[in-house]
Amino acid sequence: MTAIRYALRHPDRIASLVLFGVVARAEDANSAEEMAQLARMVRTNWERASRTLAGMNLQRSSEMAARLADDLAALGDGETALLES
Repeated sequence: MTAIRYALRHPDRIASLVLFGVVARAEDANSAEEMAQLARMVRTNWERASRTLAGMNLQRSSEMAARLADDLAALGDGETALLES
């Protein structure tokens, strides 16, 4: 959110913005039942909930990073070289 707010407030200072592993709303990434279960866990056992949420984010980030690596590899040598420079 901070990067998006900064970009909105200072568009003259931003050439591009790359966001990785984000969703606009938690509901976009989780079912209603999952959200209800997480909310119950947060209310009853914050320590376990915080570890669970952190683990979920790490797993999703790892999966997204793997897909990104596959996408970059599929671009081919010429286009990958442009990304690396």
